[in-house]
Amino acid sequence: MTEYRVPGLALAVVEGNKVVYLKGYGIADPTGRQVTPQTPFYLASVTKSFTAIAVMQLVEAGHLDLDVPVKSYIPWFLLKDGAAGSHASDRITLRHLLHHISGIAQSTGEIALPVNYDNPDALELQVRSFASVPLAHEPGNSFEYANANYEIAGLVVQIVSGHSIEDVFKEQIFKPLKMVHSHTSPATARADGLATGYRWWFEYPIAFPQQPFPRGCFPSGFCISTAEDLGHYLIAQMNNGRYQEATVLSLEYVSIMHKPGLNNYGMGWFIGQDKEIEHSGQLECFGSHLYIDMKNQRGIALLFNVNRGEGSGHLYLLAPAIAKLLAGRAASIPPTYTGNRKSLMKLLGVLIGIGIWLSWSFRRLWKWTKGTRPGLQGWRLWLFLILPFLLECLLVVALIVSIPVAISVAFLYSPDAMWLWLLAISLTVGWGLLRTLWTVSLVVYIGKRKGTGLDLISSCHYRSADGSS
Repeated sequence: MTEYRVPGLALAVVEGNKVVYLKGYGIADPTGRQVTPQTPFYLASVTKSFTAIAVMQLVEAGHLDLDVPVKSYIPWFLLKDGAAGSHASDRITLRHLLHHISGIAQSTGEIALPVNYDNPDALELQVRSFASVPLAHEPGNSFEYANANYEIAGLVVQIVSGHSIEDVFKEQIFKPLKMVHSHTSPATARADGLATGYRWWFEYPIAFPQQPFPRGCFPSGFCISTAEDLGHYLIAQMNNGRYQEATVLSLEYVSIMHKPGLNNYGMGWFIGQDKEIEHSGQLECFGSHLYIDMKNQRGIALLFNVNRGEGSGHLYLLAPAIAKLLAGRAASIPPTYTGNRKSLMKLLGVLIGIGIWLSWSFRRLWKWTKGTRPGLQGWRLWLFLILPFLLECLLVVALIVSIPVAISVAFLYSPDAMWLWLLAISLTVGWGLLRTLWTVSLVVYIGKRKGTGLDLISSCHYRSADGSS
């Protein structure tokens, strides 16, 4: 935690059907409140395994079929025709959704992540918004991880069960597994001591208490739980759906969830070749990781209250390292991810370059204005107007296309880098406009001072009234 500057962390270790280690470390918020095993954290994408259970419970009860088109349960369900051909969304099944092989692109629906919207109709509105998004692949043919898959699956659960997906979690999963500090809304979680999230700004954690809660994205990433409760959840995953006297799913359906599809993704879990079952979760200021070593019947739940979009990958190597230590093998602290540092340095380099160009061109224009250098004439004028303009346009386009997600999402996950990005674009565009206006106004002023007009189209020579140059 010191090495990575992690404010707070909670850990649970399960062996067989018992929680054998449970502890909180560090602070839960800027007041210095200590993290405990009962401190709630956002789970982010670990939520997907809960949604998969909710689906499989209905499959086991005979209310759902994994291989029936989603349209059978949501008649209005639609995605725009795209690479997969016309009406391809009619062929998407629940199995496709849970294995991330529906053909839906990863970016689908991500624009909702920065939005606070807690209305009961949020999930339906989120899925309806997919109608304007084309499928990227033919359903069933290729793997692409997409939150939208689990949001659609969550809506199917909601429609078929007749209850909100949040109530299904509370009644069908939390209650039987005695997950008494788990929540489906930030309001109840805050009353129970929800941790405050932090984001790294230039590698230092800064509190970010305004964690958005887009309820339409709940089934894919916004469940809230604790290390203690996740210990119970891991026991159920490792013991055929059973925790103490309660069973949330039978062995047959737990086994289906833990079996990979086209890729190494099961249903809500990544499946390793050596009997490891895991899933991580990442929001802009929270992270989670559930790791199960089936060979040694050991599970690890790790929660932390700091994150960023790029530059936190090393945090997700901690649970496997702990598993190695507990199995008697050597393990070291995973090295800090340096990709974010490199990105920041590149942006700083771009800003320094922009600053040098701005300084040089300002001094040149200033000297022209004061008459200490030859005036703007002929090719010099065109060079000073057109070449920088083209280069600045190329730089702005390059900066814009370098962002692989929606700008609002990028600001949420990588605020330090994005503010540098915005500063670079603002300086480039702002100075480009100012320099061009300054140059044109200077030329016009010189022309008027000479007593005649100015022919910018030709050689930029001035002509007096009698025709002499």
